[in-house]
Amino acid sequence: MGVPAWRAWARASGVGVVATAAGMAASLFVLPALSPKAFPYWSAPPDAWLTLQAAHLVAWGGLPLIYEAGNRGGGALFVSGPILPILMAPVAMLSAHFGWSEAYPLFVPRPSAWPVYGAAGLFVCSVPLFLSMRSLRRAVGGMKVPLWALELAAAVLVLLPTAVLYGHYEDVLALALVAAALARLPAVWEGAPPSLGASPALMLALAVLCKQWAALAIPVLVAVLPRGRRLRGLAVAAGLPAVVFGFFLAVDWRFASVALLHPPSFPRLRHAALWVSPGASSVVGTPSRLVAFVLAGAVAWWLWDRRDLVVVVTGFALVLLARGLFEPVAFSYYFGPGIALFLVGATASRGRAGWVFGAGTALLAWFLVYPPRPIWWVGLGLLCLATAGPAMVDVLAIRPMPRASDAWGFLGRSGMKIRRRSA
Repeated sequence: MGVPAWRAWARASGVGVVATAAGMAASLFVLPALSPKAFPYWSAPPDAWLTLQAAHLVAWGGLPLIYEAGNRGGGALFVSGPILPILMAPVAMLSAHFGWSEAYPLFVPRPSAWPVYGAAGLFVCSVPLFLSMRSLRRAVGGMKVPLWALELAAAVLVLLPTAVLYGHYEDVLALALVAAALARLPAVWEGAPPSLGASPALMLALAVLCKQWAALAIPVLVAVLPRGRRLRGLAVAAGLPAVVFGFFLAVDWRFASVALLHPPSFPRLRHAALWVSPGASSVVGTPSRLVAFVLAGAVAWWLWDRRDLVVVVTGFALVLLARGLFEPVAFSYYFGPGIALFLVGATASRGRAGWVFGAGTALLAWFLVYPPRPIWWVGLGLLCLATAGPAMVDVLAIRPMPRASDAWGFLGRSGMKIRRRSA
């Protein structure tokens, strides 16, 4: 018997309030007290202010121009999707109305907008995260791990590094929507009638509109959708973001093209990839990121027509975890979504869930050390293998292997349908 929706929302909201209070306490008091050299003032992440700048443009009626937010010398710095700036527009209006100080473009040690903006960002992203993690845990049958333990793990592995330390609320929202898409798959497999509100493809499209890395999950989703729904799912999951981002590119090509097609990365800020000069002021990571789509395609082929949710969750997790290995500059929060999905997939076994949590925590902690670059990347790879290894053994043991003709047949049938409709 399912839990009533209002109870699930009430619990997620209550846990979200606790997580928001704890996150803001860490930002305002705990981090400055524990590490006064690293956090001499409030821990208000610089990246978070770029979203608020975009939200100001939304509040002023300038939604098509959000990729001009944070512009310095002709380069765009806001590079995420439009959903979070839209959600944060009321906070931007309050900040402008009351004249609150913000730490952009000039540094402000204790910006008066931060207690409200930081709390709003944490709450808006944490409630969907806890709600979708609960739904996905129930869908995979992961009742051997208590819900409170999963919520605590999500706070440690996702909210702390992603939202509290880096201010990337949009990444947490994207993960929540990816998890929501996965939780809806069993109903689709059982033949539930198509419904836009319950569509996994729509959830994934919204995730891409929060943060573009969610597009890596599109090939895997299409591969596991039932026959007859794949073309529609692909059209929604990929088509909706293409239309929205195409709109921004058409209206404001100068800035949107830099933000969406050539977003800069800064090697001096964190761990630069081995093929990147650590002294470079900025690099464009688009070519290396495209390699991640090759992996996504391989995982999609391997999982073609699978109906085991644990295996499918593991495939999604592998793609999202490996994404960080193809970035020109690695940050800890890149790996949170993959670790979280591996953890939910492992909740059917206490021992395996504990292993994933321990290995995932060690992986994130590895970002705090700075040995020689080759040693650091070898260590990161080993920790990724430790996190993903137990689940990947099950995925690789799938028999029989999918046939390449299955995927090519889908592409051929899709092309025929498109030609018939155009005729």
